[in-house]
Amino acid sequence: MALYQEILGDLTEAMKAKQADRLSVLRMLKTAVENERIAAMKRDTEPDDAFVMTVLKRYKKQQEDALVDFERGGRLDAVEKAKAEIALVSAYLPAEMDDAALDAIVQDVLKEMPEPRDFGRVMGVVMKRVAGAAGGADGARVKARVEAALGK
Repeated sequence: MALYQEILGDLTEAMKAKQADRLSVLRMLKTAVENERIAAMKRDTEPDDAFVMTVLKRYKKQQEDALVDFERGGRLDAVEKAKAEIALVSAYLPAEMDDAALDAIVQDVLKEMPEPRDFGRVMGVVMKRVAGAAGGADGARVKARVEAALGK
């Protein structure tokens, strides 16, 4: 089943079960996907899983950033809500690559690069490989691993 169809099915189930919080998040996800489809001029086609995952990752990142702000501001009610949203969105995303696999990719790229000290080029190649791998990894994690490998 396509990821978007799974979200729509879960949205229907949440409506029937009267799960207001879950329903709210699923509606936001559906709207985010629809808005991206409109922006990408893909309104007539069903969104593929890669497209939906990109939207979900962006939404998750926004919620993680908001969570940090809520914690700084001492807004405990908003912290709990943001954590619940992150957990729900994470359920639709594949697990991120573990550190060992990420380190292996970084080391492979460093061996292949003629000038391995060029941080920007190393990051570019690593990010492309990570994006193609199952689960991928957050850019901040990749940056930290590349910096550690380069000794920065």
